Amino acid sequence: MDIASKNATELLEALLHAREAFGEMVNEARARPGVIYAKQFVRVAASPFRVHREGVIEEYVSAVSVGASVKHSNESEVFWAVDICWNEKEWTILASVEIDRDGALERVKDFDPVASSTLADCLSALKSATIGLQRHADAVNLLSA
Repeated sequence: MDIASKNATELLEALLHAREAFGEMVNEARARPGVIYAKQFVRVAASPFRVHREGVIEEYVSAVSVGASVKHSNESEVFWAVDICWNEKEWTILASVEIDRDGALERVKDFDPVASSTLADCLSALKSATIGLQRHADAVNLLSA
């Protein structure tokens, strides 16, 4: 296997580990009263996009999001997500916990973005962000509030 293939394999394995971590959160959430559904996800952005943050516009070629969502019988839903964004300069890891109540999205926790110029640093940031989101698994308690 050449270097590019090994790097691709490392990234795919890191995504798989993150997905497994969110799967554990989903399994725990399914046992809670009032939970209609709990699921994990992996999504790929189909085209370039921009992120507006703190007065700065950041442009990315694409992104992969991995995370989980839990919906309560009162129609509120919580989302935990890590976004791995990239452009020609760097990788950027974005992570947040959000709650949707009647179509109004509330950001409960927004982790600082982590930019890195190497794949190794990106994978380390992905792992840290996933662990950080797992530490906020109790956001599911806000659904019934």
